[in-house]
Amino acid sequence: MSKQDLIKKAQELGIDNADALTVDQLKQAIKRAKLIEEATSLGLEFNPEEDTEVIAGLVDAAKAEAEAETKAKAEAEAKAKAGKKKSNGKKADKELIYKHTDGREFVWDERTPDQFRFNNVIKTKEAWMEDEEAMEMMIEGNLHWLKLKID
Repeated sequence: MSKQDLIKKAQELGIDNADALTVDQLKQAIKRAKLIEEATSLGLEFNPEEDTEVIAGLVDAAKAEAEAETKAKAEAEAKAKAGKKKSNGKKADKELIYKHTDGREFVWDERTPDQFRFNNVIKTKEAWMEDEEAMEMMIEGNLHWLKLKID
C-alpha cells in the first residue's frame, strides 16, 4: 500500500494529522484505530489510551469467548437433534416385539445397538427376534437390552 493509500485509510478512520506521519506510523495508527473500532463493536469496556497490545488482547479474548459460545450452542443444537433422532429410533425399536412363551412381550431398549454379539454370534436386532431359542436365553438371562413391554 502506498503512503497516499495509507493516509486516505487513516483519514477514513478519523486519525488526525495523517499527512505528518511516516508509513510505519500510519500502519500502526491504522492498526490501533481498527482495534479500537473492533473492541467498541464487540461492546468491550476499555481505556482508549491503553497500549495497542492490551486492546488486541481484549479483542482476541472476546473473539475466543464468542467463538466458544457459538461452538457450545452448535453442540447443544446437535445434541438436541441427536436426541430427537434417538426418540424417533425408540419408536422404531419398540415396533420389534418378541412374545415370550408365557405371553409376556419384550422390546429392545433404546440403547441397544443395531447389531450385537450374543452367545458368540453377531446378528441384527431383527434377526435376534426371529431366533426363538436365543431370545428365550436372553430373557431368562435378563439381558439388559431387553425390556418388558408396558402398554
